[in-house]
Amino acid sequence: NAGKSCKIGLSLIYPCPVTGGVTLEEVFRENISLIKSVNPDTVIVNPPGVFPKTQWMERAQDYGFSIKPGFVAKFMSYEYSIYKPTELWEDLGYSLQGMDSFALLKEAGRLRKEILNLGIPTDISDEYLMMTEAIGYKTRQDLLKFKSLSLLDIMSGSSRYIKNIVRQINERSREMASQESEERGDRGLA
Repeated sequence: NAGKSCKIGLSLIYPCPVTGGVTLEEVFRENISLIKSVNPDTVIVNPPGVFPKTQWMERAQDYGFSIKPGFVAKFMSYEYSIYKPTELWEDLGYSLQGMDSFALLKEAGRLRKEILNLGIPTDISDEYLMMTEAIGYKTRQDLLKFKSLSLLDIMSGSSRYIKNIVRQINERSREMASQESEERGDRGLA
């Protein structure tokens, strides 16, 4: 469809298990190379997690994970926030190839920082990509501003910016629904 927008979000798990002589630094460089090649609108970076019934849990040692007793109960009720400073996190109860949970989070943060240095916003979901575009946020600068001001609202306990964004999104959604209805010739409920 000519003239239609297409937003690209890339999601990575980093750091990740490395095997066969591959180093984490090589994975880091390859991730950066991939990001430069794809040139996405945003990149979501998630630290590795070992979840029940997954290969990483079932074969933890094969992948380099070390899991503490009671891990599952703690992990499934853990308060996860990528914006919380690493120092404020509790130990997640697992490590990967010698990196404890704090080192894993710091390494994920290192990749986020490098992505931001490329001018690419991080951790903006595909839903937000679509919603922000609908209200006129079309450039990376717009997305960086959106993320910065949203985070400022969260950190300050304010909601002024977010409420304004929600209002704009709701208005735009109603406009789009009305246009769609008119194009179909709907007469509404009688």
